[in-house]
Amino acid sequence: MGDGQEQLNALKKAMETDRKNGYVAAELADLAEALGDDDLALKALRAITLNAPDGPMTKAVAFYRQARIAHKGGDRQRALIFAKRALQEDPNLAQANELLESVR
Repeated sequence: MGDGQEQLNALKKAMETDRKNGYVAAELADLAEALGDDDLALKALRAITLNAPDGPMTKAVAFYRQARIAHKGGDRQRALIFAKRALQEDPNLAQANELLESVR
């Protein structure tokens, strides 16, 4: 009902209950990133790449978003690794390619 923090708490509980739910993980990643909680967003994105086969977000996009967060945080090495992983999953992911070029 417009309370982002309450929604975030509910999604965290749902994620703890079902770590393989790609829909919950994607929604949690989106909201956490929008609210500036990069650590929580990374946790949700990691769940997608490790064990969430269903859901609206592909592994490639989850890796790309991890790269973007790492780059924003000044971690060039992790940004490179995640961008390369995104391109391994989907060689046509233009955003990952652009990020990789900008980080190099």
